[in-house]
Amino acid sequence: MDEVRAVIGLSKCVKTGKLYGIRFEPQGNDWIMTWAFPLSEKAAAGEKYDRLTISGRFFTGEEYPGCPYCGNRYFFYCCGHLNCYDGHSKTSTCQWCNWSGELGGNVDRIDITSNI
Repeated sequence: MDEVRAVIGLSKCVKTGKLYGIRFEPQGNDWIMTWAFPLSEKAAAGEKYDRLTISGRFFTGEEYPGCPYCGNRYFFYCCGHLNCYDGHSKTSTCQWCNWSGELGGNVDRIDITSNI
């Protein structure tokens, strides 16, 4: 099997609900967010992303630009999906399932799409 160089996770902006991609690159047992880019629903569907689970610790790289719509540099994980996060709000609403509530805990495993 080829070495994974990066994976793309689909995320939504908590302010606009728009879809975007986050590039995660492996660094030892950790995953570093290095890039984010706007993505239409049509383009995402056309990519036919494969399912992939990544485990470890997740960090924001220095060069990571954040959500392309609002600039948030972090994420929270809900219902198997990523949402951007400002890093300090106590509550938020998932743009995938409309769950709303208090955020907490650490993410140590993500079901990601796209192995590039």
